[in-house]
Amino acid sequence: MECPSGAVNEETFKQIYAQFFPHGDASMYAHYLFNAFDTAQNGSVKFEDFVMALSILLRGTVHEKLQWTFNLYDINKDGYINKEAVIKLNNKKVTQSIKAKDRKEA
Repeated sequence: MECPSGAVNEETFKQIYAQFFPHGDASMYAHYLFNAFDTAQNGSVKFEDFVMALSILLRGTVHEKLQWTFNLYDINKDGYINKEAVIKLNNKKVTQSIKAKDRKEA
């Protein structure tokens, strides 16, 4: 999949993400990830946005990592995280992890 502009829209992001989780539907979790990466909230993720997020997650301070993770779980962007959002996102991650593990063992 090519991205000559250096930016992807949500649909393209989901297609790329799904390649890493071919067994099952990763589109819902990819939707939330896309929204977390789309810091400008303009419907596209630039390569710079992606690299900045990875930098924070890999080398950021604890505060920066918590802030990024909070942004991921704040699915309606109201500044709050509720129990339903945490359960919803974690269920999507667990389902993907189990399916990926099963695929490796097969």
